[in-house]
Amino acid sequence: MGRQWIFAIKLICVLLSLTATSHAAQWSSLEPGINYRQVHIGRGDSEGRIHFFRLDHKRWQLRLIQARQFDRETATIKFLAQEGHARLAINGGFFGADFKPLGLRISAGKQLNPIKRISWWGVFAIVLNKPQLFSFKDYAPAAKPEFAIQSGPRLVVAGSIPSTLKEGLDERAGIGATADGDFIIAITERAWITTTEFAQWMRSSEGGGCINALNLDGGHSAQLYYEGTKGQMSFENSSMIVDAIGVYPK
Repeated sequence: MGRQWIFAIKLICVLLSLTATSHAAQWSSLEPGINYRQVHIGRGDSEGRIHFFRLDHKRWQLRLIQARQFDRETATIKFLAQEGHARLAINGGFFGADFKPLGLRISAGKQLNPIKRISWWGVFAIVLNKPQLFSFKDYAPAAKPEFAIQSGPRLVVAGSIPSTLKEGLDERAGIGATADGDFIIAITERAWITTTEFAQWMRSSEGGGCINALNLDGGHSAQLYYEGTKGQMSFENSSMIVDAIGVYPK
């Protein structure tokens, strides 16, 4: 099944209130502590979008939702979000041909999967209630993380974009943090872009405004589901996934 996007009437009204320019609209509140905006990206004769969600870290927390919680190897993002009772969910990191997650996974302070020794991967973690981004080599949190996911590459590191990002066009998904500690979740829709372009938008004040950001699994695995007080938004794709990052109230 190709990517779908579904809006309830109330949510349509919110999105139509955003200024549809060739760049980005202002942030609009979906509900307390969850703000949304989209960036329009033109490439040739087609136009895609990047959807950004900004989450107030004082109101919302991150947890992992795994297909194996429901006795499945894989599942859709909608299934994981709904069965996991998450307000919002985005696909997680990489997984192998055996449908097992690759790399570190920590949720609610419990390690679900060990760290993987791959130099270009990074770890996005919540340590002492603060989001942090580590390289594999410097992963040494001051305390046990409440949440962590390993993926790669790192897109934004302390406000800078690494020069080692590889080119290649694909759908993208990412997670990051702003200077004041809010979480940024982002996904492309009909926008095949490079990791450098995605990093630029994750960092840009017109995009995510991240000081740190991590690339999640992309391509057909890039998918997101939101269901809240103002409606439903779904960006599904043709692949099933093994886990998702879920957003929950504190």
